[in-house]
Amino acid sequence: MERLWEVLDRPVGRRPAVAARVTPYVYAVLLVTLGVVCRLTLEPLLGDRVVFLFFVPALLIAAATGGLAPGLTATALSVGAGLMLLSRYRTVVGNEIDGVVFTCLGVVIAVGGQRLRAAQSHAAEMSRHVLDRQAHLASILDTVPDAMVVTDEEGFVQSFSPVAETLFQWSKAEVVGQNFLILMTPSDREALESDMERRAAAGEGRTIGIRRILTGQRKDGSTFPLDLFVGVTNSNGHRFFTGFVRDLTERHTAEARLQELQAELLHVSRLSAMGEMASSLAHELNQPLSAISNYLRGGRRLLETENRDSRALPAIEKAADQALRAGDIIRHMRNFIAGGESDRGETSLNGLLEEASELGLVGAHERGIDTRFDLSPAVDAVEVDRVQVQQVVLNLLRNAIEAMKDSPRRELSVTTSAAGDMAMVSVSDTGHGISPEVADKLFQPFVSTKSGQGMGVGLSICRGIIEAHGGRIWTEPNPPGGTIFRFTLPRATREADVAAQRKEVA
Repeated sequence: MERLWEVLDRPVGRRPAVAARVTPYVYAVLLVTLGVVCRLTLEPLLGDRVVFLFFVPALLIAAATGGLAPGLTATALSVGAGLMLLSRYRTVVGNEIDGVVFTCLGVVIAVGGQRLRAAQSHAAEMSRHVLDRQAHLASILDTVPDAMVVTDEEGFVQSFSPVAETLFQWSKAEVVGQNFLILMTPSDREALESDMERRAAAGEGRTIGIRRILTGQRKDGSTFPLDLFVGVTNSNGHRFFTGFVRDLTERHTAEARLQELQAELLHVSRLSAMGEMASSLAHELNQPLSAISNYLRGGRRLLETENRDSRALPAIEKAADQALRAGDIIRHMRNFIAGGESDRGETSLNGLLEEASELGLVGAHERGIDTRFDLSPAVDAVEVDRVQVQQVVLNLLRNAIEAMKDSPRRELSVTTSAAGDMAMVSVSDTGHGISPEVADKLFQPFVSTKSGQGMGVGLSICRGIIEAHGGRIWTEPNPPGGTIFRFTLPRATREADVAAQRKEVA
């Protein structure tokens, strides 16, 4: 019996079709039987009166749950049961009017139940259709890549899509009922409020159909650029505004990267033009430098022939040597720009550094700079292009002197040491140091530390020379203050190293 009631109590949509059709008839039989039992129970009080009233619930329930056929069935069963009860009192003839009225009432209830069932079926179908459309629309809106925010006419949020929750880091429960301006930065809030007040005063309504670039604010206070497009809908005489929000962070990042690439391309173009110009200058300057060297040597011979003051002779000789050296530098630069081979060979690193310092440290003593050299004989032999490496050292020395121009402490040191199978040269100063913003791109073309006075190509050329030798160049902060430039060079054969070590021991 309990199993039967469980089956009968299931919703119609979940029961088998046969059970759904049989259930109203079962209700009719059970309720008519229940009416007979109740009438017999109250028979001592009622006598032969009020017989058909006990079967009205059977009519109503059977007609409401099954429609016309179950309602007529319940009517027929009720009339039969009523006549059976009346036959006990032998008063059937006197109650024929009650029977006719009850029969008519049963037919009317059955027809009404049929119409009610049809109306319920239509309403259920419409409800399912509406729910399906709502579910379909919700699935579409949930998959839209843009965040969606729906507000009423006062600007209070009515709907907040999952994409909007992810974008703004607010949950739907936290935002619904709040003013949408909490999603904007304070400056944009003021601008939007002023715009809405102006449009309301002019009778234009809100900003509809206009795309605006604004700045959104997440729950944690972080901001991001966004593209906002607002549309309007009317429902039951009320207007609702739907805002579609697109995050522009990736677009702005891509635009910034494109601008950086364009700037880098411009730098490369300028560097190429500079290389062509340097090549031309190298060709043109070789002749006057050779002439200067010849004139100086001719003047030296004249002084020696005429027995003039010999104090000028060393200066003239050095000037001639530097003119020749300048010619070698230009020739090497021209070969380097043209991609030619450099003149590499085994040379003394310590001698190379001493020669470069004679020119690089000119004027250092007058500026109050204390210079110190700590050159290790163990790494003296290197396999390099002497002139090119001297250019690197010269550039680093001049940069160090320039960095200590306004420093109260002015100490410059040049040291050499072993770094595996490489020789490492360190040039340290106690100047103003290098800012972190510049340090990451210090060796890139057109990046200078001289406050607009340098072209920013010296260190880039130094890096090219060192890397062409198989070494590397980098910077480190100097603990007392300032910067340490370090670069490595390939050491010569192990036999030369052993000889240098023996010489140091001796």
